[in-house]
Amino acid sequence: LYAVETVRMLVAEGRLVAEDGRYRPIDRLEQLAVPATLRALIAARLDALETDERALICDAAVLGQSFTPAGIGAVSGHDAETIERLLRSLARRELVVHQVDPRSPERGQYAFEQALVREVAYGTLSRRDRRARHLAAARFFEGLGEDELAGALASHYLAAYRASADDPEEAGALAAQARLALRGAADRAAALGSHDQAAGFFLEALEVTSDPAERAELLERAGVASDQASHSGAAETHLRAAIDAWRALGDRRRVAQATGHLGRAVVNGWRAVDAQAILEPALAEFADLGDDPGLALIEHQLARAYWFQEEIDRAIPLADQALGRAERLDDPAIVADTLITKGALLAVNGRPYEGFGSLETGRALAEEQGLSGIAARALLNIAGGQMGRDPRRALETSKEAMALARRNGYHAFLATAAGNGLEVAVELGEIDWAIATAEEMLALDLEVGDRRALLRGYEEALLFRGRPIDDVLAEHSQAELSEAPDLQELANLWSVRALAAFLGGSWAEAMRLSESAAETSSINWAGATHMAARAALWSADRPAFDRLVAGLVARRLHGRASTGRTDALRAAGAALDGRRDEAMETYRGALTVFREMGLDVSLVLSAFDMALVLGPDDPFVGGILDEAEAVIDRLGMEGLRPRLEELRAGRGRGVAAEPAPSGEATAVKAN
Repeated sequence: LYAVETVRMLVAEGRLVAEDGRYRPIDRLEQLAVPATLRALIAARLDALETDERALICDAAVLGQSFTPAGIGAVSGHDAETIERLLRSLARRELVVHQVDPRSPERGQYAFEQALVREVAYGTLSRRDRRARHLAAARFFEGLGEDELAGALASHYLAAYRASADDPEEAGALAAQARLALRGAADRAAALGSHDQAAGFFLEALEVTSDPAERAELLERAGVASDQASHSGAAETHLRAAIDAWRALGDRRRVAQATGHLGRAVVNGWRAVDAQAILEPALAEFADLGDDPGLALIEHQLARAYWFQEEIDRAIPLADQALGRAERLDDPAIVADTLITKGALLAVNGRPYEGFGSLETGRALAEEQGLSGIAARALLNIAGGQMGRDPRRALETSKEAMALARRNGYHAFLATAAGNGLEVAVELGEIDWAIATAEEMLALDLEVGDRRALLRGYEEALLFRGRPIDDVLAEHSQAELSEAPDLQELANLWSVRALAAFLGGSWAEAMRLSESAAETSSINWAGATHMAARAALWSADRPAFDRLVAGLVARRLHGRASTGRTDALRAAGAALDGRRDEAMETYRGALTVFREMGLDVSLVLSAFDMALVLGPDDPFVGGILDEAEAVIDRLGMEGLRPRLEELRAGRGRGVAAEPAPSGEATAVKAN
């Protein structure tokens, strides 16, 4: 940039001339008075301008990096013809550029060639000149009456206030205007899903706010906006400051509300244990408030914290309590949000129909009230609950949740919805989508916990493709190092390690890890138990296999996909006992489910199980292995090919070829 600005200076001085795309000196250049710094060089170029050009570029610097001739007119007072003449001159000097791209939303505007040119030009203005120009710019934007200019309007009023320190009376008037403009800009940013920007505006408004209650409210709103942007650390900082401010004012109801918001931010940051430490004392402290929104919020967020720590028996009654309180208050936001939590709790606690009813009711209420963040949370929980029932619907619902969360700037919900979608997409064979989506999401500025929500599906997709996961797994493994790790994160990590162990032939290790995942998280129980049973089958641990399959049958899992996976394992058990006809009939039913639902991975793994227990030479099994190989070829699942080749080479002994002796369990032996 220094070299470019030096050339531009020499062109402006007439010592270089452009010819055929190159610059030719027309003067001796051995002696040059070149400023020592880039800022000084740009300042020298500005000093060389005509007086009216220099004044105009300073007017433009007040407006921003890009600006319109109409805006210049409002600040400078010049007529349109004069402004166009001066801007063309500045463009020839390569200080500004005219936007002419018809695809650009800024077509017809001008912009500074370099941001540093604007910064140097702005720095030449006195405080009084800045104040006058910013105030003129603010009134210009205000007169346009366009909502999308709320941020620009607020920034000009704030800048005018900052330039008025020498005039307390004027500073007070400008502070009031800046305060209103900044709050309006924050509301506008939040409505557009720009929650980081909204938080920034709320914090800037503190500079022009002296009323203690209004300052407490601004801190609280900045904390809520930071939470919505998935910056739980910043949210905690602002909300703790708000709690202190409300306490100093003696407003217990607002302390309760801010504490509820704090608990939600900490839960959203995947720190359920820390949230419990905040919310349990608060529940006792504010129990006397009765039907109060802050108390209902505390109860609901504590129910979520208990849920994430697998204390479901404590979570459901507390969610019910919050729900009743919110109903009496006629607070649709808390009602909808709590219905979603309660529905998800019931769905994993043996009452799925009731749970899905609660989830759908919460979603419908959120959509009716325009509560997009709560609606996105409903969708991602509905998707999670549908994985064992209708995986295709689960994926489409995950994508819907992702689109809603992305559109409204809810990064935490976006990451969780994407994580659910990745896992089910892999099962459905949409591995290309899973890898591309994971890499797109991981390129975003996400909190650590939100990144980890994406890693399981990404790692599984890579494993099935036969690609290394060492670097990703190293990041994921950091979840174990926390003093109070999130249980879902641990279960997901152990599930990935179990899959890697299974594909690598370490079946006993795969079973151990899968059982750990199942015991750690109720959400992961079904999938992890299916994997544990399969690993027990391959490690020839018949007692463990029987125990795990019996657990699956006893749980009475709802959903065609879950039932199909359990039936495939039951078929393997029948084959081990020599009941070949029963095994074949049960396998046929399970395979039909997998084909009709597009469950490619379940089909391939069940085909492998069949070859293991019935033998690859069985005519029926041979046809299924051919089908499995075609799926592997179509989806590029090279991570499964070694198992297929081993089976083709005789790894499966066909232990069901002859009935087992009465009362004796036949074990599969590993070769």
